[in-house]
Amino acid sequence: MAKRDIFGRRVYVPKFGDIRRRIISESHKTMWDKVEQQKPGGLLEPLPVAERPWESVTMDFITCLPKSGGYSTIMVVVDRFSKYATFMPASPGCTAKEAAKLFFKNVVNYILLCISEDCEWRFKVSSINKSQMFKVREFNDKHTCPLKDKVYEQRQASSSLIGGIIRSKFANHKRKYTPKDIINDVKSDFGVDVSYMLAWRAKEKAMNFLRGEPADSYNKLSGYLYTIDMTYPGSHITMGFDHCRPIVVVDTNHRKSAYTRTFVSASTLDGAVHILPLAYGVIDSENDVAWSWFFEQFKEACGQRENMCIISDRNKSIIKYVSRVYPTVPHFACIWHLWNSVYKKFKKIHSKLSEIYFSMEKAYTQDEFDSLMEKMEKVDIQVKEYLELAGYEKWVRLYAPVNRRWTITSNIAESINTALVLAR
Repeated sequence: MAKRDIFGRRVYVPKFGDIRRRIISESHKTMWDKVEQQKPGGLLEPLPVAERPWESVTMDFITCLPKSGGYSTIMVVVDRFSKYATFMPASPGCTAKEAAKLFFKNVVNYILLCISEDCEWRFKVSSINKSQMFKVREFNDKHTCPLKDKVYEQRQASSSLIGGIIRSKFANHKRKYTPKDIINDVKSDFGVDVSYMLAWRAKEKAMNFLRGEPADSYNKLSGYLYTIDMTYPGSHITMGFDHCRPIVVVDTNHRKSAYTRTFVSASTLDGAVHILPLAYGVIDSENDVAWSWFFEQFKEACGQRENMCIISDRNKSIIKYVSRVYPTVPHFACIWHLWNSVYKKFKKIHSKLSEIYFSMEKAYTQDEFDSLMEKMEKVDIQVKEYLELAGYEKWVRLYAPVNRRWTITSNIAESINTALVLAR
């Protein structure tokens, strides 16, 4: 078809009709005349209104900025509730993973809320300069919820939480911090009542965190003993106590941990009248086999001295194996243990017996002892028979075959047990 150009000249355009029809079919006006084949999208709906801070946020990027510190993009996060905005430098082409890291690193705060959605109680903290320290940003301690009373009644703390709080109190192993102390401190500091069992479990968890599980120590014991035996087969450490008093006090104490065993010790007094532990061990219980093993090991390590004596309670296994392992060594009974036996057997008249009993033990002459025994017989002759059966040589200083001086009780062993109360 021939057409004229802008200069009025005639030009020939091949297939101009086809070109015209194609342009018309693709024109914007013609496209609007077409019938819509898709379902209408419907009305636009607004986003739900945020009811709490950081419940809903918006995010966007400001790009193509002049570089500053190697960054040319700013990531913006806005809390829709408070309109609080956070601006973070970002690299160009920030990926979704990088954006998520920036969000959790710079935006995320820690908020504690009441279990009731209508309550205004809130505790909000955030990290200080990306460190492990936190700053309290907001704290509203007023409960406005209808469940206020129920919330207070049902507040609970786990043993792990309490154990973490009290952990520092056990840094000094000499400090005595009982479950009762824990109950009082938790009530005073946090206003929460906890049971004795919960406090005890919290103490155990705090101790285990600082000093390790008891099972771990016991698991290493067999390897330790094997190494000693392989390195020094059949060895014993010989330690005499020639410069100490020839008095050995033997006593036991029951452990209170998960591993219920019995701690046994032998102690004496040195030249300065200070307590000196000579031997100690852990046995399964107070029985013949355990005491036989202990006294045999003690004799091999410490030997036997002239005028030596042994003091203990009146345990039958101790009495039996002291006589077998140390047949020539006198064995005395602790006067307090013997008195406890008298007290339990003669409860109704114990108040009349106490002064006579302790005076008899300290008597220096036979006449003094006989006079006191007559008084005892007037109170109750059965008491006299009971003490005769126990053996005067076991507890009366006058009848002692060796001089045991003023060591008439097992108190020095009890002092060691008191010193080890936390370790037990």
